[in-house]
Amino acid sequence: MKVFIRKVNLVRPLCNKLIGKEHEFHHRAMGGIAIMLVGVVVAKYLGHTPMEGVNIIGETVGFGLHGIGLSPFLESLLEEEV
Repeated sequence: MKVFIRKVNLVRPLCNKLIGKEHEFHHRAMGGIAIMLVGVVVAKYLGHTPMEGVNIIGETVGFGLHGIGLSPFLESLLEEEV
């Protein structure tokens, strides 16, 4: 069952490619900004449809992408020593 789940999971390899720990911070920041922009576009575009189901799903996916794009910035804040 675990092998099947790894083949279906497309989000993890994509996130590792764009904002993975092996990249420098500026690369991760640019990838995060790009992901946040895609999330905003999805939320705005699908959030204004007249169909309530598409509206809810579109905003959920858009806000989720926006949160994923914010993760490099949050991780950099957590890694800094005070």
